[in-house]
Amino acid sequence: MKILMLCILLLGISTAYAAQEEQQDKQGRQETVSSKAVTENKPVITDDKIADVKEETRKEYTDLLSDVYLMHVYTVDELNAWVEAGTHLKNIGKVNECQFSEDIERRAKKGVASAYEFVYAEMLITRTCFSKDTQSGIYYLQQAAHKAYPAAMVKLAYYYEIGRYVEQNVKRAEVLMHEAAMTGYVPARIEWVGMLLRGLGSTKDYVEAYGWLHNSIPATYTQYVTSSSYLKQLSTLMPSYLVEKAKEYNPY
Repeated sequence: MKILMLCILLLGISTAYAAQEEQQDKQGRQETVSSKAVTENKPVITDDKIADVKEETRKEYTDLLSDVYLMHVYTVDELNAWVEAGTHLKNIGKVNECQFSEDIERRAKKGVASAYEFVYAEMLITRTCFSKDTQSGIYYLQQAAHKAYPAAMVKLAYYYEIGRYVEQNVKRAEVLMHEAAMTGYVPARIEWVGMLLRGLGSTKDYVEAYGWLHNSIPATYTQYVTSSSYLKQLSTLMPSYLVEKAKEYNPY
């Protein structure tokens, strides 16, 4: 009797375990089906979508490069200071080893400022950082001069006077140099007096030219030495009373 009851108890336990395992298997199958359904509902990444992502990334990278290209490397004020001191080519070509030359080129071609056009023209003409291209150099030099950039007017006047890269035109040279001197640009005022000493211009220009240079402040020691020498030479061509009058003449 006891053996029969023990067998019945063991059978009940086995049946319960079997039912529990069946329930767990059923639950596992449901989770698998659910997981499969979720997986099937996920968006499929096709080759076309990958290509679209690559294209968007390329555009973003290109835009980023464009922003970098337009980043200020040399400011206009910085270039102007170098140009007036005559050190722009040395600073760009030798000191900085041409590392920002492409930025100057882009800004010159975009017409951002006359300073970039003038410096780029000088670089092309003197073969600084770029291959020598006189024709393009004169073009950008003229562009800057047309915008009344005094350094460009001075350089172009020099070329017209001696007939270098352009057809010689002394009258054009005189006009350009005088207009550049009118802006107050010290190198132009020095060169204008130099022109007068070479016999260009008119004696009527002496008082004005002397007054401009006498009341100018040289940016470098070389400019100081040259201007002092030119003023001394010009004073010998003028009556003493006109020299005194000229020293008080400085409308700019």
